Amino acid sequence: MPTRRPVTVHRISGPVIIEAEGVCGRAGSWRGCRQRILWGRTPAGKPIPLDPAPDPDGIYTAHFATCPDAAAFRR
Repeated sequence: MPTRRPVTVHRISGPVIIEAEGVCGRAGSWRGCRQRILWGRTPAGKPIPLDPAPDPDGIYTAHFATCPDAAAFRR
């Protein structure tokens, strides 16, 4: 598990704290792309999935922006 560390995320103001590793998908269903993700916590305290590799500038991207199955998670 990654250590709790602050990182910069595209379109999020303030640091996001990385808390855990995981896999994209809902427990008990096949929804999700099953790619490796990192779980972070926004400055507002909400969980956010992140792609595990930052861009060349060291900025992370929310997994919602790159997940091919993102529509399956919308309500």
